[in-house]
Amino acid sequence: TLYDAFTETNVTGKTYVAYLFAHDAGGFGSTGTDNVISCGSFTCPGSGGVDVNLGYEPQWILTKKISGTENWNTWDTMRGWALTQQAFLAPNNSNAEVSYSGTDYFYPTATGFRLNSSFGLIGDYIYIAIRKGPMKTPTVGTSVFSPVAYTGTSVTRDITGVGFPLDMNLTMDRATHTYNVLSDRLRGLTCDGVSVQQPQLRTNATDAEALITNGINGTSSSAMGGYTLYNAYSQMNASPDTYISYNFRRAPNFFDEVCYTGTGSAMTL
Repeated sequence: TLYDAFTETNVTGKTYVAYLFAHDAGGFGSTGTDNVISCGSFTCPGSGGVDVNLGYEPQWILTKKISGTENWNTWDTMRGWALTQQAFLAPNNSNAEVSYSGTDYFYPTATGFRLNSSFGLIGDYIYIAIRKGPMKTPTVGTSVFSPVAYTGTSVTRDITGVGFPLDMNLTMDRATHTYNVLSDRLRGLTCDGVSVQQPQLRTNATDAEALITNGINGTSSSAMGGYTLYNAYSQMNASPDTYISYNFRRAPNFFDEVCYTGTGSAMTL
């Protein structure tokens, strides 16, 4: 119902478009009962932070502060909404995308999202969140797993032929086998060499996770079917070494990933 005095959306003679989201409608997934869109509110205190439980991992969110003046902000996992990376756009203005590189600021979790007060977003907010897909068991293997062999060039280039936006990449140097590099979207798969650093693990070493620049970019123009390798990334693009790249997409009953912090006690992931 629109009331006659509501001049923002009910002026005589004006034409409008309304975008309607099916909050908690269900009807999706293998059982047909899963929800894909949630609308709600939360409060982030001045210290600590807040965990919001959606019952699923989101891939896109729109937030708006209601306790004070602040832009509408959109975040998504394709551009870089991860444990160590945050990139947002404000749809209410013409500003360029803003990117942050920092651990534990604002990121999706297995059951919703986490916002820490140190990120500066403090107060009362409303949000719309959309669930990460796919939600059904894949029927074709190539839709979730794709190995790609290539030769390093030491020149920035796109690795194509993956066939889907990758969620995890494991690349091995076949010539020297010095580096087995593991990257994934949940921890951060964007690396523009300027404002964002990328987490890297090596499966053939006991080293702790390292943050690198000028590495692999899973949010570039080729990201829908591959990724970009930068010229300086000798671990995955040294000429003339040969490489094998194993690419995975998260899907039910195939492959999943959860980031968590240990507690020293029994816990459920």
